[in-house]
Amino acid sequence: MLDAEQKMKLLISDRPWEHEPDNEEWVHELTGYKCTVMRHGTLGHLNGYVAIPKGHNAWGENYDLINDNGIEVHGGLTYAEEDKETGEWVFGFDCAHAGDFSPKLALTMMKYVDDSAESMGWRTRTEVYRTFEWVKKEVCVLARQLKLLDMKGKDDE
Repeated sequence: MLDAEQKMKLLISDRPWEHEPDNEEWVHELTGYKCTVMRHGTLGHLNGYVAIPKGHNAWGENYDLINDNGIEVHGGLTYAEEDKETGEWVFGFDCAHAGDFSPKLALTMMKYVDDSAESMGWRTRTEVYRTFEWVKKEVCVLARQLKLLDMKGKDDE
């Protein structure tokens, strides 16, 4: 009987999550917004965040409202909350939607399936792992969209 790690290695030869960073923070050079990519501790997928300053047109808004205002990011925004330390408002998205591959979740599930090819391939054939570089690019797209949203709001005043 194979253990879960062995099953994962047999099914998935390319496992970028084993070699990429778990998090990174930077300031987006065009917008000046703090950007973050962070790995979910339990499921293993990546999340992306952009922090906007007080005075931004979208500061304090619910993420559903911002989604409705034309923000297009993977799976839509799923997070909005104030960073109590900096006073910035943080919007975020996750890569744990239908069709996304979460490595730690898959590893946990593989502990409970038998070693047959049919059982072991339960999700790995159809789900896509969103790599660190892919999520970082999506965070940059979000930062630019939030900047444009702020500029549009100021033009409307």
